[in-house]
Amino acid sequence: MRATQKEKDIVHVKQYVTDAKGHKMAAILDIKELARVHELLEDLADLKVIEERVYELVIKNSAKKELDDIPAAQFLKIDAAILSLNTSRSFPFKTSE
Repeated sequence: MRATQKEKDIVHVKQYVTDAKGHKMAAILDIKELARVHELLEDLADLKVIEERVYELVIKNSAKKELDDIPAAQFLKIDAAILSLNTSRSFPFKTSE
């Protein structure tokens, strides 16, 4: 089973294009192989999006846990201080109403 999975991961090149010194410059793929590689790249992009979303959830859950760990009395003091900053602050510009 392991060899089969490994073989699926390999890009099957039909022919290589080389320069005058024999260095590989390009590869020719069968159209079906190109479609398979394209699907793999799309899957990889999807996995990257999933990874980013999971990371965001982990960060949000971590922040929520930290907020939940704050004692209620301390939380109320912090909340009151924030509210007082918002209401007592005078802005140096006019706000549109």
